[in-house]
Amino acid sequence: MGNGLEFFVNLELWYRLNAVGFAIIWAVTGATVYWGCRPSSQTWRRLPRERHAGALLALAVLAGCAWFAQPLLEGELAAWRPLLWLAVPCFAVLGFFFLDFLFARSWSGLVALAAIDLLHLGFVVNVSWRPVFSAVLYFCALAALAGVTVPWRLRDLLERCSTRNAWRLSATLTAGWLTLFFLAYAVLG
Repeated sequence: MGNGLEFFVNLELWYRLNAVGFAIIWAVTGATVYWGCRPSSQTWRRLPRERHAGALLALAVLAGCAWFAQPLLEGELAAWRPLLWLAVPCFAVLGFFFLDFLFARSWSGLVALAAIDLLHLGFVVNVSWRPVFSAVLYFCALAALAGVTVPWRLRDLLERCSTRNAWRLSATLTAGWLTLFFLAYAVLG
């Protein structure tokens, strides 16, 4: 079953912790948009291209991807599992040197990875109003995948938020709504 975690952790608790974690991701996103996109701040300009924080976050996201990819290597392919773990720091270093918009891509990858994991856990614990829960998570994952593939659009969105208060308020309220949505699902299930 999955990555073996089911044997060691109560799945209901694991689902709730992941829902709280996803809510925290959205709270941090909303706070960053609200305070980092003020007209006097230049955070919106520097953050998407931040290399050091992006490389650390990319290392964590790549480790999460390797963790989830491990069960796919079965039978004769199981011999490749150590190479999968060896590839994680290699790709993080290559990303540091060769990828532009590293933090934007890493943050978007974190959101996509967390959304997919939470979607799986929502099905396992059978949350209430599952179609609504799944639709919101699919939207989050698709938006995050767009952030991975075209991260300059994220920078453009942050720039719009810095020049227009209506955009900044809308983005902050959307992130706040998502925070409350996933906190409610963490508490109520």
